[in-house]
Formats: sequence, C-alpha cells, structure tokens
Amino acid sequence: MLMRRALLLLPFLALAAACGSRGTSPNPGATCQALDASCSLPADCCSLACTGTCVDASQCKPVGEVCGSSADCCTNACASNVCVEPAGQCLAAAAQCSAASECCSGECNGGVCAAPVQQACVAGGDTCAQNADCCSTACDTATHKCSSSQFCASAGESCQANTDCCNLTCSGGTCASGACASIGESCSGAAQCCSGVCGVDGKCAAIPVPPSGSAACTTLGNACGSGAECCSTNCQGGKCVQAYSCSSTGDICYQGPDCCSGLCSAAGDGTPGRCLDSPGGCGQGGEPCGSSSNCCSRICANLGSGVNVCQPAGGCRMTGDYCDQTEACCGGTPGTLLDGSTHDYTVVCSDTKNTCDNGTACNPPGNICGAAIGNVDVNASQNCCDGKKTVCKLDSNSIPRCFGGCPNNNCSSTCPTGYDGSNPQCCIEPAQGCQFSDQCCNGQACAPDPNDGMKLKCGGGDAANSCTPFGASCTSDATCCTGLACIPYGERVISACLLPGTPEGTTCKLTGGTCDAGTDCCSGTCNIDSGMTTGVCGDWTDGSGTSTSCQDAGETCTQNADCCAGTSCAIPAGATSGACVAASVCAQTSQSCSASVQCCSATEACTNSVCTPKQCVSAGAACDNTQPCCSGSFCANPDATLCSGAGCTCVYSRPG
Repeated sequence: MLMRRALLLLPFLALAAACGSRGTSPNPGATCQALDASCSLPADCCSLACTGTCVDASQCKPVGEVCGSSADCCTNACASNVCVEPAGQCLAAAAQCSAASECCSGECNGGVCAAPVQQACVAGGDTCAQNADCCSTACDTATHKCSSSQFCASAGESCQANTDCCNLTCSGGTCASGACASIGESCSGAAQCCSGVCGVDGKCAAIPVPPSGSAACTTLGNACGSGAECCSTNCQGGKCVQAYSCSSTGDICYQGPDCCSGLCSAAGDGTPGRCLDSPGGCGQGGEPCGSSSNCCSRICANLGSGVNVCQPAGGCRMTGDYCDQTEACCGGTPGTLLDGSTHDYTVVCSDTKNTCDNGTACNPPGNICGAAIGNVDVNASQNCCDGKKTVCKLDSNSIPRCFGGCPNNNCSSTCPTGYDGSNPQCCIEPAQGCQFSDQCCNGQACAPDPNDGMKLKCGGGDAANSCTPFGASCTSDATCCTGLACIPYGERVISACLLPGTPEGTTCKLTGGTCDAGTDCCSGTCNIDSGMTTGVCGDWTDGSGTSTSCQDAGETCTQNADCCAGTSCAIPAGATSGACVAASVCAQTSQSCSASVQCCSATEACTNSVCTPKQCVSAGAACDNTQPCCSGSFCANPDATLCSGAGCTCVYSRPG
C-alpha cells in the first residue's frame, strides 16, 4: 500500500513543484517548503528539518548532538560544536539554562548561557550573506552557506605561496584579508588579481594557456556561472574554489608542488602558470573525476569540497601517480617477504615527470591490480610480485592492491593470500618496512620514518614505543601494552599481544577481518551493517577510546585514516606525506573517527575508522534509521509513520 500511495502522489507532487514547490505546513493556515528548497528555519520546511535547504530529518542531526557547522543540524544552527535550538528559539547570553543546546552560544555555564564567541570569519557549512563573511571567501548564493576551507588557508593563517590561501594572496608568510580581483576587474598590480596577471589595460587577465598538456578553464578565485567553467569543477559563491589541497590540470600554479600532477608551466620567475596534465596515464590524487576508472587509485569521491576527486591511496604511491621521492612509491624500497627474504622492485620516482615508474615486470606490493571482488571490478594487470593474482585483494578503502609477501610466488597454507593485517601470523610487525597499512599487524598505519629517509614503516618506524601494540608478536606479557597479554597464536605457534583470557592457539582475526560474530574477532567486536549477515572485526582500544594502531598528533601520515580520531593528516603542497594535527571535536569527510569522535554529518558513517558518505536509499527500497533516503523521499514504517527501526521503506510522501 505504501508504494501504491507513493506512486499515486507523484502527479500531485509534480503539480506542487510547478506551483512553487510549496506544500502544506505542519502549522494550519501556513505553507511550507518541499525537500531541496532553500530555508532558514526548520518551520520553513514540510519536513521540519532545515540545513540551509529542506531535508529529511534522517539527513541531519537533532538538537544536542555534536556538529561541525550549521549545515550538519536539523535546526540550521551549530554553536560550540553542538546543534542548538534554531534562531528565535535559542536562549540569549545571561539567560538561565539547563543544557548547552538551549543556548544560542552552545554553552551553558553554571546554569547561565554564555555569550557567543565572535569568530573572525564564518567556517565552511555555516550561514553567510556574502563572500566576505566566509573563511573560504565563497558564500553559496542558493544555500547561503560558506564553502569548505578544509583545503585552503584563511586570512591570518600561515602560507608559503599564493595558492595556499583561499583568497590566493599570501603576503609575508600570512594569508591576506579580503578577496582577489576576478578576470576583467581593475588592477594596479598582479598581486591584486586572482590570476596573478594584471594586463597592460589595467585589468586582471587570464593566465596564458600552454601549447599542450593543460586546459583553457577558469582558474581559482575568478568568477564562474557553473562548475563546468572551473579547472577545479567547483563553482561556489559565483567563483571557482578548491576541489582539493593541490591544483587541478589547467589551474593556477607557481611551481610544480602546487599541482596534483607535480607539473607546472610557470617559468619560475614569480609569474603564474597552469598545472599540466600528468604523463602517468591516470588521474592523480586530488584531480577532479567523473568516474573511478579514470583514477590511479580507482576511487572517485567527494573528500569534503563538494565535488568528486580522485582519492589518494594511503601508504605508497602507485605506478603513474605523483611522487616527491622514490621512497614514496610502491616498490620504491626493497620488500621483505614472509620467509625473511628480500625483493628489490627497482621502482624510482622520475625526476622529470614526478611520477612513479613501472620498475620490474610485475606489479610491486601496494600497486593497483585487476580484480573482480564483490562490486569492485578493475581493469588492470593481476601480475602481482610475490604471489601473482593470489595476493590481489581489496584494501580497507576497497582499492584492489597487490599485498605481496609470498617468496617465489608460492604462498603457504598458513598465509594463502600473502600479507594479511588481520592475521598475526601473516602481518608486518611494527617498525618494519611496508607499502600500505593493510599489510601491518592490526592495520597499524604505514607511515614514513623521519629517522630513516622517510621510508614507509608500520607505525612510522616509531622506536620510542615502550610496549608492543595489539596484534603484534611478543615474547612475554611484560612486552605488551597495558591491558594485553602475550598469548600463543595459530599454527606457527607465535605469540601475539591479545586480550587476557584469549585461548592459546586461537585463530581470531584482528581489525578488518571478516566475521560472523564477536567470537571470531580478537577484540571481541564484530561490526555487522544492518541487513547483512557478515561484518568486519572492530579494533581494540586501550580504555581511552583510541586505537593503539593509529598515529598521534605530530606523527607522520599519508592519509587521514592513519591518524587517531580527533586528528587529521595535514600534507603540505607538493608532498606525499605530512603530520597528524588536531581537528575539531567531530570528524569531517575523510577524517578519522571513533566511538568518541563522531562524524559531523548525519549523512556520513564511521567506516573503517574514517567518515565516509552513506549510500542513500532510493524511493521504494528498504531503509532504516542508519541509512538516509535519497533527497525527495522519506523512510517510513509499514503503518505510514516515520521509521522507528527496521522493516521500513523510502516513500515520496512524508509519513504522519
């Protein structure tokens, strides 16, 4: 009956759309906005949920939950990282309160609302009236929300080049205030122009397009009418804004490291050029993309800017991908196999192309490989070094990669698919060389060792660790981190640091291993998504809610997932690695998350300890409270009320 009712309502909804997209308000005598219409307050929407646009309540957070911006909250109001009552209903400073969410400031101290903290500029996702209000210098005219400043520095923040700043103006090592002048606007010097070019007619001009290898698109900061005009494909607030931390093909650059490809047409005399396309044959990390098949990593996703880009793979850089040194490449350092022997893959980072070359005839560990696994089907060679197609498996980001580990391509019965971070008998130990984290015991971050030429090692080669982490091999209880015991494991009768009481000879799986129940997992936790019968083993934490396998603030990283929840990986322009830095109290898209550090957005889930967009459910399909319906439909119980659990269906009409 629900489906029939939904279908019968379609003509009515079409008529309503033609009449201004307004519907019947929850308040008699008033009208309300349909889904996707602009709004300021929840009462503007028929769904009673406003994030700047009317949305279903499953796609935003209620009052009292953690948030990163007002766009995360159903009330369109976030203060001090808490969703608060909407404007006009929240309590002003000095008013009596019992909870922080009652106050406009998001702070209730001693039963009294504190005064709101005045910010120098408005953060990404928060409400704005004009571009000048925003830290990103771009205010979306439709949603009245600031674009993300996650990939550029705001006024007053440190910078090394103009392209580091949201307004493309770096002066004396600090991003200047104000906006740069667009093409065609008056100028008296190049520094005033977004393009860095002031023409002889006293107007800002476009950067000349190189004869080949680039594009004649609109560069960052300049006026645009749609994303198709921008090199970044990202037009917000009427101007081209960043898609990622590096510049796309055709976009403005002053030196190679400004570009995702590592190649810039600039002459090196301080005048700008355009980023050149990479000769690697695949989309570099950070380049805008239309499909995953065009990316070196085979993943095309929105990493927080609002447009899809090729997601950089964690750990080593693949063949054809940008590199800053040979040690950053998959196979750039000799690999150690499961029997202790070594294999030199002869891969180097090209000095002229800034890309990782092919090296040996086989694909080195960490490189992309051809696999048809589940919903993933990649057209690439299966000739993996140290195991051939047997060691071609999906990593934690669902990228099919060569895991390696099998000497002379012969895998043992103990480790039949080569290196496996979920099996203490088949994983790479802390401080040993690696190519990516899924090879390391318990998925420990595979990060550069600053004390050994930035070679990739499990745990970043941190020799300062005074104890052995969860899942790594051990010799006695005294060597294990607090809360763990040294227990014999599996066929090889090694011992690993596991939970006290774990049976000797266990074959339990570490983080990321496939499971049917908690008893399959060394941590005792099997995370099974709704509607599924199998899941993946969760991580063990030391009581603080933090994994012992992640990198702390200040430690090296190659991706956000390497860093402990509450921190993110800050990678400088032109580099392949960076350091973990403190983030907000909630995690943004692609940042690390945990039970204690939630995702800011209700439309994202903490998957493999990283915030990733949930897949929305189409009208007519089954849904529950963990899966939002696609825009324009609602999740309803069989009795036509809002979904209260499982067994629901997405319908077009709002349930009662």
